[in-house]
Amino acid sequence: MKRLEATKVVTGLAMVVLIGIMVVFWFQQPKIGFVKTPELVYGYLGTREAKADFEELKSKMLANLDTLKRHHSDLLMEYKGLSQDSPGKVDLESEIRRSQGNIRNYELGIDEKIYRQDEELMTGVLNQINSYVMDFGKANGYDYIFGTTESGSLLYATDADDLTDEILEGLNDNYSGVE
Repeated sequence: MKRLEATKVVTGLAMVVLIGIMVVFWFQQPKIGFVKTPELVYGYLGTREAKADFEELKSKMLANLDTLKRHHSDLLMEYKGLSQDSPGKVDLESEIRRSQGNIRNYELGIDEKIYRQDEELMTGVLNQINSYVMDFGKANGYDYIFGTTESGSLLYATDADDLTDEILEGLNDNYSGVE
């Protein structure tokens, strides 16, 4: 008889504890925030540095292309100044064709290199941002941090849930250069 009563008491206590745990989990709300992704990306010092590095590289490549085009233009001017029976005309025609090919090949090469370099720099920047947001979320007890996009991935949230300024400030304070 005492054993049956003890079993009922233990079972009752287990049920109370189980119900208590269920109530806590049922009513516990996840901690959620969001960031305005474009503001975060473009406000980040790493993005600005990466874009400046990219523009510098792009300018150098375009300056080299301009040099090739000027040389080609000089060859054309020289060719126009020659008479039909000038001795170096055939050689100059070959050099003009080579110059055109060089320009075409360089243009194709820099287009690909520019695209690759921009993608590489931005991947590094986005990795820094994502890593910081993940660390921020863990350190501050967030269950979810959403990122808004211009295409409307988050349609509504209160300003109180907007973490953009706080994360951007921390991200820029911790910035040490593009990896």
